Amino acid sequence: MKKIIGYALVLTVITFFHAGVITLFAHFGLDDYMQGVVSAAIGYMAIQMTDEYFKDKNNGK
Repeated sequence: MKKIIGYALVLTVITFFHAGVITLFAHFGLDDYMQGVVSAAIGYMAIQMTDEYFKDKNNGK
């Protein structure tokens, strides 16, 4: 149950973070393609970090 709550929390943070980042990029005039690429990269990194975080917690480290 804690894991589900943790993932929900992380997803919420990622969602709001993305919105902020995309707004920032729109401000600097990046086109839609670049916004998509950067969003995907940030999303991928966030998922990797989340997995590592939960692996460490589950191993009792």
